Amino acid sequence: MKIFFKYVEDAVVVYESLCAKRSALSYGSQCLKLVNNQLLVIDETYNREAVLQDMVIPVLTHVILKKKEKKMMVNILKEQFFYSEEEEQDLLLQIMGGIMEGERGEIPQKTFSLPRELLIRQALQDFFIHNVTFTFESFLQFRLKEYKSGCAIMPSWRLMNISLNKTIKFLFISCVKQLMKDSHLQAMCM
Repeated sequence: MKIFFKYVEDAVVVYESLCAKRSALSYGSQCLKLVNNQLLVIDETYNREAVLQDMVIPVLTHVILKKKEKKMMVNILKEQFFYSEEEEQDLLLQIMGGIMEGERGEIPQKTFSLPRELLIRQALQDFFIHNVTFTFESFLQFRLKEYKSGCAIMPSWRLMNISLNKTIKFLFISCVKQLMKDSHLQAMCM
């Protein structure tokens, strides 16, 4: 199996994570090789299924969730919702993270059909049915559509929440003004 990487830092993170997992599982050191810091070669001759299930899929899932998810979210904020300022992005990322972790009770958590980790694991398992050569970026772009669409719902919830808060605030102010007007009228009539 060969995985090409556009970014050296992604290749190194995946390789180092796989090496740590490999030594924890006592797989031979020759089963992994990083070539020119952009091509990861995984020798599956030991036991293809075990290498995939015990090492490759858990590591790639972890890297996607812990290292790539934030970048994907920032791209969604920039490209779909036109948030270009870092302050806004950081605030929305915090809120979106809270939603995804279930910390925001007022916002429904039904953005993903399954837990995020399981969506990624299933996409990887489906993808590794055959011995494949692929680029990591193309996998992220084209094979994680359900996961990415769930991520894209987060800013929508936040924008709806902001809009709702503004509407409620406007209604509240209008009611207070009306009550003040009414009470002022009542005081004048007495």
